[in-house]
Amino acid sequence: IPWEEMIAQAESLSTGKDMFRVDFLVGVPRYSEENTELTFVISESEIHPNSVFCNPFIAEEMARLWTAGYKLGRFAVIPNPEIPIEYKIHANITETW
Repeated sequence: IPWEEMIAQAESLSTGKDMFRVDFLVGVPRYSEENTELTFVISESEIHPNSVFCNPFIAEEMARLWTAGYKLGRFAVIPNPEIPIEYKIHANITETW
């Protein structure tokens, strides 16, 4: 397991935040060759505890900043060739967003 890389990624995401959780999925792609190196992707991240933000302005600003990253396109789409084409058609999923 690439612990050092995962720790560096988690610390990079959590810089300037308190109680920030990052979940990783670790494995190899389906149908990989034998001895393929493990890779990881971020499954989920969450700021805790969200119940302490009693002030609605703080929660609203957090939501604004969170979604601003998506609106500005500051993310990377990772293609997933393991999703069956039938599901993509049914769910109307595209690779480009």
